[in-house]
Amino acid sequence: LRAPRRVSTALEFLREVLVSEHLGDVIVLPDGVKLLGLSEKEVMPKDLLQALDASSSVKELLRYFQKDEKLLTKYKAGVEYVDQHGEQRGALPKERRNLRGRINEVLRLVDAGEVDPESLYVAEMRLLEAIQHPIDGELVKTVCQRDVKDVMGPLASWTFYWDRHDEGVFIGNRGSG
Repeated sequence: LRAPRRVSTALEFLREVLVSEHLGDVIVLPDGVKLLGLSEKEVMPKDLLQALDASSSVKELLRYFQKDEKLLTKYKAGVEYVDQHGEQRGALPKERRNLRGRINEVLRLVDAGEVDPESLYVAEMRLLEAIQHPIDGELVKTVCQRDVKDVMGPLASWTFYWDRHDEGVFIGNRGSG
């Protein structure tokens, strides 16, 4: 097992990604989210930031969403938990576009004592309908308003496939998911 390679600046990280031989390596940029300009406040939409700031757990976040019609009709996501047998489960897995129903079902299970609220997490949250990305106008469903593709600029097309169209955000309690 090889040790990860550490870099200390955003420029070094981008050089590693763009032109270095890194196949099979792990490149670590400590505090990279901050150094690359990808903090929560720089990336997440205001309505989602407000919901996150108002919630101290996934259960509280789901209750917040439950009360906000705009959020329920703007986003889609899996609402998941770990059952009493340690198995990962999703609420209403066949109803991909029914965030309201998924939230209602998992909170019903929590309220009935059938699901530990600490095991809750939101999986693959994205926009229900595609919009033009605020930076390059690409048609996307991602909730992220900025990502690695934007950090790399026009050089992004010469590297990995950065899935911005349908990438999802995960939100969980400590140890969930």
